[in-house]
Amino acid sequence: MIEFYKYQGTGNDFILIDNRSTNFKSDKISFAQKWCDRRFGIGSDGIIFIQPSLAADFMSIFIIQTEAKVFAAMDRAVR
Repeated sequence: MIEFYKYQGTGNDFILIDNRSTNFKSDKISFAQKWCDRRFGIGSDGIIFIQPSLAADFMSIFIIQTEAKVFAAMDRAVR
């Protein structure tokens, strides 16, 4: 089972998965396409994975958007 949170802000919604323990090993792209579907999945504009960073002391954020037109919404997700 994958624990997730769903956040909404400024008209966009995102699924947030804390992957700092690196338990999530599936293909993130196909996972996002399946679970962001509003009719058959959880439904969201994209998925945000929080995971360990190889270049920093804290963490990195890996964002997958479901559609190219939602790219501007990714800025809002990071805020």
